[in-house]
Amino acid sequence: MKYKNHKKSQISQVFIYILAIFVFAIIILYGYNAIKGFIGRGEETAFIQFKNTLEGEVSRIYTEPGDIIVFNERNPLNVPGSYKTICFVDSRAEEIHAQDQIIKEAIKAGIHNTTENVFLIPPAQSPIYLGYIETSPDYVLCINLTKARLDIMIEGMGYGTRISEIP
Repeated sequence: MKYKNHKKSQISQVFIYILAIFVFAIIILYGYNAIKGFIGRGEETAFIQFKNTLEGEVSRIYTEPGDIIVFNERNPLNVPGSYKTICFVDSRAEEIHAQDQIIKEAIKAGIHNTTENVFLIPPAQSPIYLGYIETSPDYVLCINLTKARLDIMIEGMGYGTRISEIP
């Protein structure tokens, strides 16, 4: 008789352990997904802040000939950590030999004059357009982002903005 009750209690203990493992797994899975979502929203927020700062400063200086804004260690323009390279495409560019196929296609289609003239590698979640910009004589200024900070100089020209890299 005692043996039957002992067996029932062992079965119920096993059931409780299985249920506990199942609940624990659900809590871990939910926590992982929540943390992943928080990180994703944080990266999205960082990108939007970067984009708004860049677009805002360029539009502020756009019509002011000779005005200069320098982004460097004292005045940082932080780029979200997942991006490795940023390329600014000159509004005068027609067909050039860009490094990246996406940039080549954008120039070929004329997108760099209407909806996107700043390209991030890997590609950004939304386009960045700075209006009329001039870059280097090569018409594409690509900067490797090693410090998660963009060091550039933007200069108002009265009709657009000149963008150059700070050595």
